[in-house]
Amino acid sequence: MVRTCCAVGCKVRSHDRQGNKLEKGLSFHSFPTWKQHEAFSSISKYLLVCSRHFHSPMLVKLLGR
Repeated sequence: MVRTCCAVGCKVRSHDRQGNKLEKGLSFHSFPTWKQHEAFSSISKYLLVCSRHFHSPMLVKLLGR
């Protein structure tokens, strides 16, 4: 499945048109469930943000490493 970053201006995709993975170490993250139910009710559970938008310490915390 091809994943695409939803950040404005970001064109990062997980795979090319032939299905080849584009970048090692790239990960995609959905918005927290509680954000989807609060003031951000218009956020779809299918919107993803790529790891390029996180600082390393934050990403380590998100991934639980």
